[in-house]
Amino acid sequence: MNSNLKNEFILELTQKLTPLFKQGFDSLYDFCLDSNENKLLLLKEVQSVMEQVPQWSEVLVQKEYDRFILSTNCDWLGDLLMAAFKSSMKHMLSMQDNPSNSMLDVEVPTTKVFIHMTYIEIARQLWKQPNLLYHKYNTAQLLSNAQRVEAIIVESIEKTFVHYLPFKKVISSFLKTQEGSDIVNKERRNATHESIERDS
Repeated sequence: MNSNLKNEFILELTQKLTPLFKQGFDSLYDFCLDSNENKLLLLKEVQSVMEQVPQWSEVLVQKEYDRFILSTNCDWLGDLLMAAFKSSMKHMLSMQDNPSNSMLDVEVPTTKVFIHMTYIEIARQLWKQPNLLYHKYNTAQLLSNAQRVEAIIVESIEKTFVHYLPFKKVISSFLKTQEGSDIVNKERRNATHESIERDS
């Protein structure tokens, strides 16, 4: 994620959500471990569970949302998400000269949708590396894998966040502003040129 778009709200959001996503995927792995009958197929079964994440039921998504709210002791998680989006939008729009652009609409996903979409992105990445969740490595390897999983979670939170930023609207608005500035500058150059011709 572009460091210029990061702000204290995004950092706080990531800090609160990362351990809960880690717990969620640890639970999914434990489920596979408990139901597994052929150790050689364990990681294949983990991949199969990852493939099901996009199809989670509304009940399961709601259950995870409730767990996040309860575990973070943060019933204002939605406000934090909104603040993160608005702060990033403010930075994006600060590059433009037209103050009317500050009124550009921001379509912020609900916290529940954001959590599920982030789960999907993390599952997509862990599907490629299910061995990162495997439990029978030595201590050093387990620690290294845990750190890599955490990094994947952070990257996935940020990627999901960026996905919802209205870059298309901002770019369109920016180009319109630039076109308007070009027209004004052209008119000023023409007026100056005409003035010089009259004086000569």
